Amino acid sequence: MKSAAFIFCFLSVSVLFKPAKSACSIPGWFDCKLNGKCIPKHWRCDDYNDCRNNLDEQDCPFKCKSGQLKCSTEDRCFTRNQICDGINQCTDGSDETTCPFIIRQCPNSTNFECKNGKNCIVKEWKCDGEKDCVDGSDEENCK
Repeated sequence: MKSAAFIFCFLSVSVLFKPAKSACSIPGWFDCKLNGKCIPKHWRCDDYNDCRNNLDEQDCPFKCKSGQLKCSTEDRCFTRNQICDGINQCTDGSDETTCPFIIRQCPNSTNFECKNGKNCIVKEWKCDGEKDCVDGSDEENCK
């Protein structure tokens, strides 16, 4: 009977002094592997070193900075003003392929040829207050 009482007492004490669950083992938390430091999982890959050892910013999917666009088939970014500028920022040319508002060659007199000689726009877009030519020449000498 004494051994049963001892076992019961031992088990009771073990349950009372069971170590608390680490925040890292709770779903929704990320283990920084740095002195038990944990951060919320949504802080991972946010371009801010929350763990102090930068572990939360490693092995993140590629993403472009604010105001940039990603090339279709490669981890490379370009800015909006580089779209349809006649220069491939992407090796696959994805920054130059969907340019419905710019005609590559001036087919007739209903178009305005941009000063850079690479692009044409609809003539009505000249001096409309918006730069449609990459070089902005459609808004030059407007009254």
